[in-house]
Amino acid sequence: MHVAAQDQIQITTVGKQGRMKASRSKIIKVAALAISLVVILFSLLLRGPSRQARSLPDGTVLLLNRVSFGGTNKFTHGKFAERFLGKLIPTSGMRVFSFMLAKPTVNKFDCPEGKSQMVVEFKLIGTNAGNHPLVNYRPFEEFRCVIRGETGIDYVQYLGAGVFRKYAEGYFGYVFASRYPRDSRMLRLHVEHRSKYEDPWKEVAEFEIRNRPQRTTKLWKAEPANTSKKIGELEVRLGQVSIVTQSIWGSVVTAPFQVRKNGVLLTNWSASYTRFEDARGNWDYFFGQSLDPLYVWKFDADFEPESNFAPENLLTVSLPKSGLSISTNLMNIPLTISWNWDYLEVNIPTNRSDLALRFVCITDEQGREAINPSGSWSQFSFRKGGAVMIQTEQGLTMADVHLAKATIAIVPNVHATFYAQPTLTTETNRLLESK
Repeated sequence: MHVAAQDQIQITTVGKQGRMKASRSKIIKVAALAISLVVILFSLLLRGPSRQARSLPDGTVLLLNRVSFGGTNKFTHGKFAERFLGKLIPTSGMRVFSFMLAKPTVNKFDCPEGKSQMVVEFKLIGTNAGNHPLVNYRPFEEFRCVIRGETGIDYVQYLGAGVFRKYAEGYFGYVFASRYPRDSRMLRLHVEHRSKYEDPWKEVAEFEIRNRPQRTTKLWKAEPANTSKKIGELEVRLGQVSIVTQSIWGSVVTAPFQVRKNGVLLTNWSASYTRFEDARGNWDYFFGQSLDPLYVWKFDADFEPESNFAPENLLTVSLPKSGLSISTNLMNIPLTISWNWDYLEVNIPTNRSDLALRFVCITDEQGREAINPSGSWSQFSFRKGGAVMIQTEQGLTMADVHLAKATIAIVPNVHATFYAQPTLTTETNRLLESK
């Protein structure tokens, strides 16, 4: 009887342990499910108000998926579990039960220090999304996004072909806006389309988002038009900055710079590198489209000669078929030159802000100059080459082009800063004034 009682006790204890393990397992599963539901609901609450879907004429759906404001904007792509786990997933991926999870793709968009921008993420949905013009190449900008506030001018951002890319969860594209109505509480995004370059724009979708208005305004004082800055022997002048609003480009900015020496206009000098911003926080590198005309603008520009170089500023090097990597000097400035059969890369030290490096030309064995070689460049370096074209009697060709020589220049560089209050007119008013 004693032994049987012990056995009964042991059996009872084992039964209780089994039930406790099953209960714990059930609690864990329920807790995991509850946490997942909370995360999903929280995610939807955060993103829900900004998610708007619009049908395009071909039946494809354009979804305004996410909007981000700031100096750094991040967007993560992947399955929900992949986005949720994020950095916990190793580069090689991981298996959870029967599911294989890959490391999510993170798109990180940074601004220059002290600057901010709005980034809008669109998603393209539909069985034909992969063949849509927003995904595939077109010879011109077929779509654009016009950003409008409660008042003021329009800001145009083009949606060029290839803006949308395929990710794990579909096709996504981004609109980067360093210029937009920062004072408005609400912003309207008008997606417009044209079938041909000469056709008028037609709206195909409209979205509305809540803005994060800028709270600070820089206390800049505008200088009078035609203010001159004396820099050594040179005099740099900025005329009246003007903005013309029109239907095709949205707005066009004219910033007339002049460089003079001893009162003589230097027609071969230009603003090679430009940065401009307004007192409200809008910024850009090019003067093509407008910032906010209500505020003072700050212009930073580097001026250099772009032609008629002095002989002592020039260096011509031969490009051997076996490649090239040399270090030399020009004007007592160290120069590093690399040639890899396709691209010419040249660098000078960055400690001379009064000098700049310029690509002049690259020619073939017959001395014919290549036309508009692709690449990148800055004040202290450039990379030029690629599939270059040569003008022949039969026309432009890329066939059997053998590049033989490259010419480089080191030129003077001067920097100037201006503060200006632009004038604003419309295309219609300008036409009336000209009559």
